[in-house]
Amino acid sequence: MDEHDCVRQARVIGLFGCADLVDTDGPNAGNRVSGLQGGGPSNDKIVAFKAALLDEGIISLFRNCMLHVAPPLVISEAELRDGFERVHRALAALG
Repeated sequence: MDEHDCVRQARVIGLFGCADLVDTDGPNAGNRVSGLQGGGPSNDKIVAFKAALLDEGIISLFRNCMLHVAPPLVISEAELRDGFERVHRALAALG
């Protein structure tokens, strides 16, 4: 997550994780992206990010400016690493 300027912070407990996402450019740079507050300037990026997640085969809860990750508790380490690599590629849609 450190590689992405769009990730303000991330936290995890067990296998449940959450990342706060922010705009990386324009007048809202550094502000949280928020699809629930009317979209605003970030709406195109949010739509692109959600599409990128689906293209990568990731179904996730994206609420307000937070990406929630909750894989099955029976996931293997290899599957977990693969899943995070897919999220890593999808985050490129946010800049």
